Amino acid sequence: MPYFMEILGASDSLKLRLDMPFCQDNYAIFLREISTRYRDRRQNIGVISQSIHEFINSKKGNYFIFFPSYAYLKEIYEFYKEKFDDEILIQDRYMNEIESQKFLQKFDYSSEKTAFVVLGGIFSEGVDLIGERLIGAMIISVGMPGVSNERNLIKTHFDQISKNGFDYSYTYPGLNKVYQAAGRVIRGEEDKGIIYLLDDRFNNYKYKTLYPKHWKNKGLTIVNDSLTFKKQTNRFWEGLIEKE
Repeated sequence: MPYFMEILGASDSLKLRLDMPFCQDNYAIFLREISTRYRDRRQNIGVISQSIHEFINSKKGNYFIFFPSYAYLKEIYEFYKEKFDDEILIQDRYMNEIESQKFLQKFDYSSEKTAFVVLGGIFSEGVDLIGERLIGAMIISVGMPGVSNERNLIKTHFDQISKNGFDYSYTYPGLNKVYQAAGRVIRGEEDKGIIYLLDDRFNNYKYKTLYPKHWKNKGLTIVNDSLTFKKQTNRFWEGLIEKE
């Protein structure tokens, strides 16, 4: 909150922080500790693709897979379609509003669709796929923006006023995109689903201190291998069935 108040010029404004209103038993947050840093992305295409395949086949339903860039989305997609038979929808780089709505309409209560989409793009905020229209979202990377002159100017400004310019320019905007994407899964009291994070940085102390309250209360379940992932997903979905 201090970041948003300062970046928007509202440091003297009143502020209010509300708890998440939905039952915390209705969702799980999984973490696989894979490096998605730019220098490691190409060498981890295989393990990321395998993680996606395991995720979308853990329970029949609709899934969003969020990528840090359109270029990486395409790179994973080309590898993925050669190795697996899963049908994948991909976000077009230049979708207009009508095309976006048609894309979302493919995700209904009886469908089993998976979409590769861009983190921070048109499908990571303002999208309400209620109930079984979306039961899981995987977020690949911590969402850090690409290096640019504009970002570096912001960094320099906050460094000069004794703030951590890197965080203001890169870390906080990236995490905001992550939270927006994760928020697609639980949109109402009856929604149930899994948020799956792929990046070892999510388990760093620095990032964990920045998590929203309901993430801190829930905790992240580490699933660094296929067997652990399968056990934990089965436990989550079977636990929901027992409660019903």
